[in-house]
Amino acid sequence: TPILTTMTTADYTIARYAALFGSLRWAVIYIAFHFFGFAYILKLLTGIPYKKLLPFQLLITGILLMEKGLVFLVFAVKGATTSLSFLSFGPLAVTYLETDYLILFLNQLTLTTALIIGLQYRFILTYTQLTQRKRLLWALIGIHLVMALITAAVGFIPA
Repeated sequence: TPILTTMTTADYTIARYAALFGSLRWAVIYIAFHFFGFAYILKLLTGIPYKKLLPFQLLITGILLMEKGLVFLVFAVKGATTSLSFLSFGPLAVTYLETDYLILFLNQLTLTTALIIGLQYRFILTYTQLTQRKRLLWALIGIHLVMALITAAVGFIPA
């Protein structure tokens, strides 16, 4: 930000460390929610025991981390930085939309999100014998959309 350029070297260093610790704190919250929080939501939705969902959510969280790692690796090798993932609708959204919130929201909808919804759908159908398959699919899509809306809102919090 422009304020950082007017600071002393010590102030700048402290500001950068504060931003680093804030980013790390957000990463822990993000991963913890995807691991514990989403397992709890699925327990409420399906009745599958919480402890049975945790190993599956560990797989899902690992897939999310691999996506984040791939995006980081590509941008690190390229020597560029952006807040948009090339695996999402974010780059397409920034081309045609002017609203930052919609761009951040569409950036959360990635190919990995579609894969995760598919894996969760198949796991739940295999573990339970639900007869309302469409309702389950729409519930999973809705949960992921709400999570994308919340994550996009968090993107407006200044670093």
